[in-house]
Amino acid sequence: MNLSASLPPLGWRKVAGRRGRPMVEPLESRIAPALASAFPLGNLDGNNGFAISGPGQVGDDVSVIGDVNGDGFDDVLIAAFGNPGAAYVIFGKASGFDANVNLGALAVTDGFAVTNPSGQPVANFATTAGAVGDLNGDGFADFAVGSDSEKVGANNAAGAVYVVFGKATFASPLDVATLDGTNGFKLTGVAANDFLGVSIAPADDLNADGYGDLVVTASGANGGVNLTGKGAAFVVFGKAGGFAPGVMSVSTLNGTDFQSPARSAIASAARAM
Repeated sequence: MNLSASLPPLGWRKVAGRRGRPMVEPLESRIAPALASAFPLGNLDGNNGFAISGPGQVGDDVSVIGDVNGDGFDDVLIAAFGNPGAAYVIFGKASGFDANVNLGALAVTDGFAVTNPSGQPVANFATTAGAVGDLNGDGFADFAVGSDSEKVGANNAAGAVYVVFGKATFASPLDVATLDGTNGFKLTGVAANDFLGVSIAPADDLNADGYGDLVVTASGANGGVNLTGKGAAFVVFGKAGGFAPGVMSVSTLNGTDFQSPARSAIASAARAM
């Protein structure tokens, strides 16, 4: 018996035909309607959407970060990786977007840039950028920007993550060197080639204390016994205040470390900052 004789050709499927008898429909007839409804991105005009352009490697990372400035609209964070690199927040609004939003010319009413002008030339600032929830519980969404190749002390590419707290108004640009524990803070890697900041994500409220929490990864960090250079992830619990001014190393997090079955360690960090 030739079993293949009862199978339709590749790309076809059986559908109901006349009097309930099956018939075969070609794949092309199903693709055509989708192609007919394709939307050319060149047709974006500010009313149906908009394009984003600007300096740096625009769009290396993109995130909807919630309502950073408390105006009732969600905002967008764009990483423009480079050296020096920058991240850009675009404020949401009901209408009035240009067809092309130029990140290099954002008015303070439309958003702001996050920069590191005093950073190292090969820090890869804004490699990543993402939402972190409301870490300090003030009602404004917060966000973070990664700099995974930043030199920390004598340690090349230890990496860093800059957390920025939301508020009603921002200056543009926002220099991350001004983060002082009240408007945000800086996390740093521990050893050379830790690459802290290769990934940033909100952790919701892991410890159910009413504050958002943050997860950051260091792809080259030592995860534990026999896990040299296998990478680690660090969880930082949110709290109302008392974030360390200046710089905080992830090595000072005082939670309990444990090894995951996936051969990477997760350092579950508790409240010390």
